[in-house]
Amino acid sequence: MATDQIERLRYFQHQYLGAVDFEDQQIYHRDMRRRHNLGQHTWGIITGLELVEQPQPGPNAPVDVYVLPGMAVDGFGREIIVPQPTLLDPLLFDSFGNLGHRAVWIAYDEERARRPAPGYEQCDVADQFGRVLESFRFDVEPKKPTHDPVMVGGKAVQTPISPPPAPPAVPPATVDLTIPYDESVPYQEFPDDDTSPRWLVRLGSVNWDGVNIQFMPAAAGKLSEGRCYAGAVAAEVLAPAGSLLLKDRGSNSPLAAAAPGVTVTVEGSVHVKRDVQIHGGKLDFRDATGGGGEMFTASRREAGGAGGIDLRVKLGDATDGKNRLVVGSGATDDKVLIADNGDTDVRGNLSVRTSKNLLVDGGQLRIQKLGEGSADWGLKVNQEDLQFIEPDDGDRVVFEVLDVGDDLSAPVLRLHGQPNATLSSNQLVDLTDGGITTLHTHVTATTTQRGMVEIAENAEVAGLGDSGARLVVAADDTRLLTQGQKNELTNGVLTSLHHHPNGILNNVRIELLFADNGTSITTINLGSVKRVVAFIYLSAMDPRADFDSGDGFFADIFKVDGATPPGISWNGGAHLGAAGSDSNLFVNAYAGTAQSLTFRLRSTEDASVWAAAVVHFENL
Repeated sequence: MATDQIERLRYFQHQYLGAVDFEDQQIYHRDMRRRHNLGQHTWGIITGLELVEQPQPGPNAPVDVYVLPGMAVDGFGREIIVPQPTLLDPLLFDSFGNLGHRAVWIAYDEERARRPAPGYEQCDVADQFGRVLESFRFDVEPKKPTHDPVMVGGKAVQTPISPPPAPPAVPPATVDLTIPYDESVPYQEFPDDDTSPRWLVRLGSVNWDGVNIQFMPAAAGKLSEGRCYAGAVAAEVLAPAGSLLLKDRGSNSPLAAAAPGVTVTVEGSVHVKRDVQIHGGKLDFRDATGGGGEMFTASRREAGGAGGIDLRVKLGDATDGKNRLVVGSGATDDKVLIADNGDTDVRGNLSVRTSKNLLVDGGQLRIQKLGEGSADWGLKVNQEDLQFIEPDDGDRVVFEVLDVGDDLSAPVLRLHGQPNATLSSNQLVDLTDGGITTLHTHVTATTTQRGMVEIAENAEVAGLGDSGARLVVAADDTRLLTQGQKNELTNGVLTSLHHHPNGILNNVRIELLFADNGTSITTINLGSVKRVVAFIYLSAMDPRADFDSGDGFFADIFKVDGATPPGISWNGGAHLGAAGSDSNLFVNAYAGTAQSLTFRLRSTEDASVWAAAVVHFENL
């Protein structure tokens, strides 16, 4: 008989004891054991009780279903023990005439056993069984509820559907009692076993063919569907040897790295006062419902860069830049943001120290004004050249620094722009011939665009010149020079860019020659091949007697680098001789390239002659 009193038998000498006293003794120990089962533990399967299939001969490959040995505790604290494999009786499924999976449950059961031996029965006693056989029974697709109510304080108490509110400051006259969500209540009033209280424990589901009256192989996962295992109730777990292991109980060996292990769910915060080690797994960040798959993870990857080890953070499966890895302080002060498309935002100074490099591999280094939505300037390597780019103008290339290798005579800068505002490397070479270029004023030049620096195009002539390139800076453009600075530089007149090779006085050689009724020869050697303009001219003559047919005066360039100079020569007469002879008269002016030039002055009969040999040159 159930009672809300916990009463223990007390013995004394010469005490008279009857059957009811021994019943009370058993009830006390039985109930306290059941309270222990529901106090430090929750109800459910403790071990075993798996549904297993055994193939049988016959059409469609039928199976027999067994319940393996095991133990469970129901919500009334009663132990349900199956000591040996038990065949699931098909008669339990008679009411199901179709093919489908059916839920199988187990429940505590007991029956009276062992009547008195013949001759020892009592005539006036109805219940004369000396034993109670604690057993079990199966139930298939039971109707709800699957257990009788829990009684506390003489009332049937239900599991709350939401967390109970905080107790009021002034307790009411009556209190609505609730029980824990797991329905394991050690302080309940246990029902009388004579009333056969009902509490079912789910074992799984089997595949019943009601047409052919046989079991068929169940779908994957169905045999263990809906199983509820017993748990532990404790505020602390104390490990006496300094180590605590959570392990799959079905494993008979230490958990290997490749084994699936167990899944631990914590519905709340976890506070760890020492290290957290992950052996071969990953941190898997799910959404609030536990879904989302392995989208956001942090894991160790053994085959990392160059065969090393990576700590890999996965930012989801998308690549549209919406998912980000954020490093910050406070709730909203984000400092470093790495998006799933690779974009990285550093909201602070970025320092590269100890002689290390900042590498931009194939992209642009972009610079913009504070708060701008797009970059104003970008640096990019194209082939081997460094380009200055305007990203906000369609990545227009404005300026380039060219990679010329070891050829120091080649140009290294290139300006880009409209056709009439471009100075390319080839144009710069053509303009300067690779020599020294200066910027200065031509006072007498006239233009309607004063204050401009100008290099003409190939097709332009006359006032604009034909230097082969043109660079225009408007008079009101203050990006390079202010108007006042340009006026001070150019005196307000047209300014041109042109070439002074080495200075005009350093690029001319003059030699004087004298002949008196004979020949005078001189050679000017420039030391290396240069571009030259050379000529010889007569400056004076003094005859000793009257001129007559025998007198002659000749001035020419006799040799260019040891050879007869190109061009026509004159022959014949008494003094010049036959064609091809050294006595012929050669050209007296030469334009081209040369290292040495030999000049000749000749006088015939009675006269003295003076001449000057002149060479203008520039370096190649």
